[in-house]
Amino acid sequence: MASTDRAEKTWKAFWQPQNFLNRELSWLEFNQRVLREGMDERTPLLERVKFTAIFSTNLDEFFMVRVAGIQKEMSTYSQSPEMPPRLSDDGLTPPVQFAAIRRAVQPLVQEQHIFFEKTLRPALTAAGIQLLDYSDLSENQKEALRQDFDRKLFPVLTPLGFEPTDKADPGHPFPYISNLSLNLAVILRDRDDRQVHFARVKVPRILPRFVAVPDAPSHTFVPLEQTIAHNLHLLFPGMEIEECYPFRITRDAELDIAEDEADDLIAVMKEGLSRQRFGKVMRLEIAADTPPDVRTTLIQRLRIAEEDVYDIDGLMSLGDLMAIANLPVWELRDPSWKSVSHPRLKDAEQSILRSFAKGIFWCTIPTNRLPPPFSVSSKKRRPTPTRSRSNKRSTGLLGILPSSRP
Repeated sequence: MASTDRAEKTWKAFWQPQNFLNRELSWLEFNQRVLREGMDERTPLLERVKFTAIFSTNLDEFFMVRVAGIQKEMSTYSQSPEMPPRLSDDGLTPPVQFAAIRRAVQPLVQEQHIFFEKTLRPALTAAGIQLLDYSDLSENQKEALRQDFDRKLFPVLTPLGFEPTDKADPGHPFPYISNLSLNLAVILRDRDDRQVHFARVKVPRILPRFVAVPDAPSHTFVPLEQTIAHNLHLLFPGMEIEECYPFRITRDAELDIAEDEADDLIAVMKEGLSRQRFGKVMRLEIAADTPPDVRTTLIQRLRIAEEDVYDIDGLMSLGDLMAIANLPVWELRDPSWKSVSHPRLKDAEQSILRSFAKGIFWCTIPTNRLPPPFSVSSKKRRPTPTRSRSNKRSTGLLGILPSSRP
C-alpha cells in the first residue's frame, strides 16, 4: 500500500505544467529546423529550395489543424465563460497559446522571406535558374506573355466584384475564397462616374505557378500572378486599373467527428469533408503594402481579427517553390540514394523463417532494401506478402533500424 501511495505521489509531482513543453510551440521549433535545413549552405541549392517550400506547406497545415483547434476552444470559452478554460499540458489557456503562436510565427515567416529574397533567389540566378519580376522583362517578352494570357489565362479567369462592408448589399455578396488559393484584390475606377470598386481575381491552380519566359534561357520564370496583374485591363474593359494586391487565406480544415456517436461514419466523414470548403478563416496573408481600406475590407468581409493577418513582404505562397525544387538540374540536387540488399535476404526463394533460424540480424533503411514478398517455405508456394514500411520507421520483425542521412 505504501509503495502505491509513493508511486501516486511521484506521478502527481511529475505531472506538473513546468515539466512539459507546449505542443504547438514545440512543433513551430521543429518547423524552424526545417527552415534551417534550407538555410544551410552545405545543402545542395535545389534541396534548399525544397526545404523552404516544405516550411511553408507545413505552416499551412499547422494553421488548418492546430490553430483551428485552439480557435475553436477560444470560441467555446467565450460562449460559456462560466466553464473553466481547457489548459494545455504546460498550463496555458487557449488565448495565451494563440498569442504565443503569433509571436513565434511572425519572425519565422519574416526570416523565411528575407532569406528567400536576399540569399536563395540570387543563388538561383547565379546557378542559371531565374525567378524574374514582370517589370524585368523586355517588351517582346511581355507581348508574348500577353498573347499567352489571351490563349490560356483569359478563358479560366472569373473576376468577381465586391464592395466594402458599409456598402455591401445582398445583390453583391462577398465572393467565396477557397482555402489556400492565391488571389488578387483589384482596385478599379469607373471611367464614367469615377466611382471606386473592388474585385477579386483568383490565380488558377490548374496552371503552373511559375510561367516560363519566352525568348529567354531555359529555367527562366515569372510568377503567374504578375502576368495576370499586368493584363487586368483585358478583364475589366471600361475600367481603370488603379492597383492590385495579392492575398491568400487559410481555412479551418480540422475534422470534428465523434466516432461513438456516428451512426454512419462514412456519411459523417463525407459531410465533414464537405464542410471543410467553408471552414472559418484562420489566417489571411496579405501584401505588406496593401492600403488600409483594402486591408480593412478584407478583414471585415472575411470576419477575422487583426491578429489573424500576416503581412508578406515579397513573393507569397512559397510552398509553390516545390516546382522549382523539382527541376531536372541534377547537379543542384542530392544524389539519388541506391540501397543494397542485405546478404541474408538476397535469396527470394528462401523462407524468411529460415533466414531467422540462422540468427537475428539487422537491416537499416535506407541503407538496405527489403526483398520482394517472401514465401513461407522454400517450396514453390503462393507468395505471402510481408509488411514492410518506409524509411525512418522501425518494422520490429526484421530488427530494422532507421539510419541517419547518408
